Amino acid sequence: MKGKLVLVFTVLLLFGFSSFSCFAQSANNDQRIVGTWVRDGDYTITLVFNANGSGNITIPHLNVNQRSFTFGISIIGTIGSTDSTIHDLTLYFSPDGRTMYVRSNIMTGVYRKR
Repeated sequence: MKGKLVLVFTVLLLFGFSSFSCFAQSANNDQRIVGTWVRDGDYTITLVFNANGSGNITIPHLNVNQRSFTFGISIIGTIGSTDSTIHDLTLYFSPDGRTMYVRSNIMTGVYRKR
């Protein structure tokens, strides 16, 4: 009985640390994303993410001029948004936080922070 209690306590303790670690990563991504991000290439896309969870997207060649959205970042680094273009993006940040790689069906590419 005592061995089972120790095992259960250990599992709960490890789960608590792993949950804290995931939360800390999510909070870090929330801070990293704030700012203006630009993708240059075949065409330019500008994403602005504000600290309050609002933002806008500009895609000049599609006549999308500062379309507004709200967003949130999951623990695993994907964005949920009110805008279908922004929804379900997976984000990867460079160690210095100045480059963001975005993976999605619509907007895959490398974005630089301005």
